[in-house]
Amino acid sequence: MADDLKKKDGRDRAKVNKSEAWEVNQVAKKHGVTPAVVKKALEKVGPVRTRVEQEIKKSK
Repeated sequence: MADDLKKKDGRDRAKVNKSEAWEVNQVAKKHGVTPAVVKKALEKVGPVRTRVEQEIKKSK
C-alpha cells in the first residue's frame, strides 16, 4: 500500500521504506549519495532513519 502524502503526521518519519522510490531519493539527495548507496545501507542496518544516516556517513 502506498503512503498517503496528504497525511502530515510524524508516524512515518523515523523509518525509510526502500520500496518507496521517493523516500530513498529524498535520503540520497540529503546526503549527496546515490539511491543505490541508501538501499545498501537499508539492507545492512534496517529501516530506522537514524541508523541509515549513520551508515551512509560511515561509508563516505
